[in-house]
Amino acid sequence: MDSRIRLVFGTFISRTFASPSKACQPDGSFRLIPETYSLWSSSGFFQITIGGGQLSFTEAKIIDILWDIIVGRGGQFLLAIISWKVFASYLTVCMEVEPVSYQLFRTMFLENEASLPSTYRTIRSFFQQRKLRSLTAMIFIGATMIFIIAFPTLASALSGYDANVDSFVPDKNGSFVPFKDFSRLKYVIHDGWRINQGGNYLISSDPNKDRDPILPDYTYCRPNIIADVKSKNCKLINVITAYVTVNGLGGKKQISSYFGNMTSIGYNITLDAPVLNISSYYVSGFYEKPYNSWEIENKTWVRGNETYTLNYIKNAGSCQTIGTYQWGFSFLQLVVSIILLSLWTLGIYIMWFRTHHIMKVLNRDRRDISGEHRAVIELAAAMQCELEILDTNPFILTEEQPSKKIKKELKGGAILYAYSVVRPRAYSIRASMQAWFEREKWWFLAIFATSMFCMAIPMFNHLQSPTKGYLPAFNIWLWVWGLWLGIFLALCIGTSNGSRLLFTLLFLIADAVINIVIYFLIWCFMPYLGPRLPGIYCTGKTCKLRPG
Repeated sequence: MDSRIRLVFGTFISRTFASPSKACQPDGSFRLIPETYSLWSSSGFFQITIGGGQLSFTEAKIIDILWDIIVGRGGQFLLAIISWKVFASYLTVCMEVEPVSYQLFRTMFLENEASLPSTYRTIRSFFQQRKLRSLTAMIFIGATMIFIIAFPTLASALSGYDANVDSFVPDKNGSFVPFKDFSRLKYVIHDGWRINQGGNYLISSDPNKDRDPILPDYTYCRPNIIADVKSKNCKLINVITAYVTVNGLGGKKQISSYFGNMTSIGYNITLDAPVLNISSYYVSGFYEKPYNSWEIENKTWVRGNETYTLNYIKNAGSCQTIGTYQWGFSFLQLVVSIILLSLWTLGIYIMWFRTHHIMKVLNRDRRDISGEHRAVIELAAAMQCELEILDTNPFILTEEQPSKKIKKELKGGAILYAYSVVRPRAYSIRASMQAWFEREKWWFLAIFATSMFCMAIPMFNHLQSPTKGYLPAFNIWLWVWGLWLGIFLALCIGTSNGSRLLFTLLFLIADAVINIVIYFLIWCFMPYLGPRLPGIYCTGKTCKLRPG
């Protein structure tokens, strides 16, 4: 039962983004074995590897422009709004214990956006003027400003449109023919006249318009899928397979034989010695159900009455445009962008969490954070005080006079809040995290142990031979994963050990019910679902992975 669950979920996950039924891959290459292409290949970094649609050029272009405007520019605007609100709150807290430079104050409270000049001046102020107490915060602020500037470019680069392609192979006349029109050669009966056919009678699988005749090949002539065995070719393949299983290949046996046990295919013939001279172009790997071709010997394709070898198909096959377009993403760039967004989200949340906690301790709220107009007044007051120009008419000053003094004498200037006489003690998120880990160490140890167990079980399970079955490791993995999720949610939600233990127990009960339902459904439906999943074959109610 555990192997059935593993087969269903493993097959689904492994084929979520792949195209196992097409010879043309996202990079435009023609591959008879699609599994040899990997979305993680560096060659696909600038290619549309996850896409879809049958679009005209205009439709694809409109979608691409809308993506750049809505996601690219809109995302940049959203990132800037969220980041600057958190940065302003963070600097408000910082200015209670240490001053910041005029440049940093102006960028965060007056400009409210990331630009190349402001980013350059902010990073330069960190190194040449006043630094923040936290080096991590300075690095994060600088990296976030760069990320916001680059976001529209990243959003545009990871998406795009490309021409749809289909696989074609030239026939013997040099005309390119869709690869779907070819079929896999299964048998050749060299003395076909003995069964009322011509010499070198070719038996091939039916062309499947929904998939290319790629490798490995599935004949779909399976008796447990009634709809697939109605064709004459499928029935004939099954009869010949049964015939050669008894009489062998090559017509070497000097005995009488019987060909055909299905009158519906038109064959019910008793043959004198020798047996039929049959060549096989595939060998079934599963003799108990010899209807699924996997271990291929002489790989040959057929179109009409002409045969094509493996080397010819592999070398002559190509992918050509079909006049429509698809829109999608570069898988690798999408992964990189998701990672960057996740890091930004985590950093913003940590900075917000620290700022929010300190402001609560200091009895501050959003009204204490300067807006555009108040920031102008505060910056002007600080500059008048430090430049000692309280009684000086600003209209008689040149730009060079205060600028020179701020850069050389004041080292960028300093603006500091002084709400209280006693300087507040700086809140340390590191100390708070250490205290939290110390207090919840046993719960973290349980999460770590179950995490290691969850990762180790699949690795151990892969060591088992697919043809010899599996240990019940996947069953155990499901239960341990449920335990891990219960412990994690209990730590996040529960406030006491008792409530957490109760929550974990209730979650385990719910997990048990879900697993029992899954086992029951797969036990009932796997004999019907399994044969339709590539990479799985079933005998009765027993399903296994195909070797290789």
